[in-house]
Amino acid sequence: MGRHIQPPDRDDRERSARWRQGHSPLVRRRSCAQDTLQLRTWKTPRFTQAALTSTKFLLDVVHAVSWLPPGWLWGSAMKTTHAASVATASGILALVMHYHGRRLLPR
Repeated sequence: MGRHIQPPDRDDRERSARWRQGHSPLVRRRSCAQDTLQLRTWKTPRFTQAALTSTKFLLDVVHAVSWLPPGWLWGSAMKTTHAASVATASGILALVMHYHGRRLLPR
């Protein structure tokens, strides 16, 4: 049947007032400023270089393990064409890292 809804008591009104105060435009503006600071950190050339290096090393590990005998991690589970494509992607990333890293050197 129908549910009985009770009118809000004083505690509910105080809680909602505190919630509205916590979500004021000033608080939102402060969190937006922190978000843009974090975005600027992600856009730095050093972060990009670190992300490229980590991805390349991961691809190198996947390629090396794919040539292990069966029973060792995922050895021999990938087709040779897939292992070759992982190695090719790793090589392309190495070139990108090289040319991106040259921009980080002092002139």
